[in-house]
Amino acid sequence: PLTLWLLDPVDDDRDRIARKYQFPRDSRAYLAPLGIGAALLIIALVLGVTGDQQRFMYSYLIGWTGCLSISVGGLFFVMINHVVKARWMIVLRRIAESVAASFPILFVAGLPIILSPCISYDLYHWADPTLYDPADSHFDKVVATKAGYFYGPVDPTSGPPIFFALRYFVYFGVVIFLSRKLYTLSIQNDTEPSAENTRKMVFHSAWGIPASAVFTAFASFDYLMSLDPHWFSPIFGVYFFAGGWLSFLSLLAFLAMAYNKNGVLAHEVTKERVQGV
Repeated sequence: PLTLWLLDPVDDDRDRIARKYQFPRDSRAYLAPLGIGAALLIIALVLGVTGDQQRFMYSYLIGWTGCLSISVGGLFFVMINHVVKARWMIVLRRIAESVAASFPILFVAGLPIILSPCISYDLYHWADPTLYDPADSHFDKVVATKAGYFYGPVDPTSGPPIFFALRYFVYFGVVIFLSRKLYTLSIQNDTEPSAENTRKMVFHSAWGIPASAVFTAFASFDYLMSLDPHWFSPIFGVYFFAGGWLSFLSLLAFLAMAYNKNGVLAHEVTKERVQGV
């Protein structure tokens, strides 16, 4: 089912989980943020369509990349702790895994960003076909030299930026696979502990860290740095990763303290673990 792919890749195991770790079935308080977010998104879409579309797309891009960077931070947190075999964060790992499991939702939410160069060049200036035509007065030599990076073998004066879109599917294909695989193996270890599952998590984390690092850097180039195709920085990807890492750790500390206060992780989340984060 679509909801299983977007929200949770494992079957419901409430019957095997202690009651203290479950949300009450009759409680809907935890759905309030989702409802508020959905309502605000609808309002933003209406205002964006009827108002300044360029400003809306810039705002949407910043919001989307902000959420994406936090999920990237969560995925790296999980993989790094698997590789170094850290024990102190085991009680917090499920929070990080849940944050990283949001990549399918972010994939769907990011489609307007990827399709925008095919519709207009309000968001990405490099999508203007006149910039690549030497006979046009708007010809830009700097942007034209980057045609292969965005368009690949397609003629930029008449075709879509195929390489730009293709990289999007590659990036998300890898991080979705990693986050779902690590989350599923972790859930299996809760109910049926297995040393083989642990070895698999270490293995996927070991190759996942360098692969995700490369994709994170190139994603930051594609979706943020290319907003100004005349400017570039080789460490822009590092800044993007650092911001996501810091944002995720802040979210992790906040959620850990919230779960502790509400009694869900009253004894598991100690002051020392929060300070470690």
